[in-house]
Amino acid sequence: MAAFARLCRDYVDWNRTRYADLAWLVDAIFAHQSLEAEQAALPGDFGPPGGAIVLAERDGQIVAGGAYRRLDSQTCEMKRLYVAPEASGVGLGRQLAGALIDHAQAANYTAMVLDTGDRLHEAQALYASLGFVPVPMYRDYPEALQPHILSYRLALRSV
Repeated sequence: MAAFARLCRDYVDWNRTRYADLAWLVDAIFAHQSLEAEQAALPGDFGPPGGAIVLAERDGQIVAGGAYRRLDSQTCEMKRLYVAPEASGVGLGRQLAGALIDHAQAANYTAMVLDTGDRLHEAQALYASLGFVPVPMYRDYPEALQPHILSYRLALRSV
């Protein structure tokens, strides 16, 4: 859990760089998502039976991770998918997302949703290539944050 928490903090810092001209935005989004409380309670909602955390290791170091959690009896939400810059470009994000999707299908979810930032073009392309489609916002975000958040949904097949 400590490695996943570290990755989540690294992800926040990475977003601060991506959104450097909107310094308030990253802190506002992660505060709204209660990231600190989430981290203090790990695995929390990301643990069984409703969720899962997947990590990737390279050379003895955890370099990528992601999770999903239950939203309702049919739908789960992918969260915190992140690949450290030193491990990017080799398909780890795709592998992790695929593992989370497979796990969610095996857990009998019929849909997976996620949200991402409007400037996270690499993530948007990955999600589209995996079959996620844009949908209206499924979470209640403050009005000031809404223009910067995109929501996606993937229909999962039953196993």
